[in-house]
Amino acid sequence: MDEGLYRSYYRRLAAGYASGLEAAMRAGEVSRLDAETLAYCLMGIGDFLGMRWVLWEERDPPAQVLDTMTGAHPPRHRSTTRRESTCRH
Repeated sequence: MDEGLYRSYYRRLAAGYASGLEAAMRAGEVSRLDAETLAYCLMGIGDFLGMRWVLWEERDPPAQVLDTMTGAHPPRHRSTTRRESTCRH
């Protein structure tokens, strides 16, 4: 594979992704973070999840994988101890 073409493809993909993330951040839909870093993180997650189910098992990811990715099921709150509940983060 041509290294320059490979890098150009992913840089262009990440730039478009980052642009959309920046718009979502301005709209308050996504926490304010470094958009380029977040774009590469999300691309990596998508790549490995795709490998895990689509490439290796030749099937769609299970529903719980997609639910986890989209936040469809918020995390369960665990009970806190007195010390944890008084800490300020």
